[in-house]
Amino acid sequence: MPPWPDCYNLHITMHDGRFTKIAREIAGAFRLTSQIQWYPHITLVSHFWPRANFSEERLKAAIEDAAEPFDHLTVSVDGFIRLTNHSVQNQAIAHRVIPSRALIGFWHPLSRRLFHFSVFPPNIPIAQAENRTDLYPEEKALHITIARHLHQREADLLWEELQRHRKLRPPQTTFDVVRVTLGKNMRIYAEYDLPRRQWLTGNEMYSKVEWAKTEEAYRRGTALQPVQPSR
Repeated sequence: MPPWPDCYNLHITMHDGRFTKIAREIAGAFRLTSQIQWYPHITLVSHFWPRANFSEERLKAAIEDAAEPFDHLTVSVDGFIRLTNHSVQNQAIAHRVIPSRALIGFWHPLSRRLFHFSVFPPNIPIAQAENRTDLYPEEKALHITIARHLHQREADLLWEELQRHRKLRPPQTTFDVVRVTLGKNMRIYAEYDLPRRQWLTGNEMYSKVEWAKTEEAYRRGTALQPVQPSR
């Protein structure tokens, strides 16, 4: 293994401009700049590193196996949540995320495959977790971070204002998620397309043509088929 092993993470990218709009309004109202998280996402597994028996093929196979029962995952966003990082004495404000049973059914087994056992010989974990909540995801509060690295006073003021202003309230809504994003060394590395059961990399992840194929496969899987023209 190289002296500086690759660092991975797994998250859900929120392709919805409402989250960026709220972050922009909060940044302007409270004069926050570097603390704002401009890339809205839900972290499923935070930073993890390879163990001796790790390979990207094994990692991708573990994700594929965990996702096999699902052609999409559902998440609900409902209100705000306040989080504290005791190790560095700062706080974060985030959108509160309520996972569906399907998301839990994908996420929790995947964590066990990565960190507790492996379906690949030898029968040991293939990755090393940074955080305890990745080892035991039932302890983790899913969220979409808005502002982080806040001092206590900053967090208090922001939290009070968010309770007061309707304009800054998050969208209370439910999303069907069709891709899961794999990060590598702090960059988006690949996405697993749930309806089509395939990996996308590079320009494929951002291609409108590929997105159209994903959406078509999703509609077929959920019986939301487009109307076919009459002959």
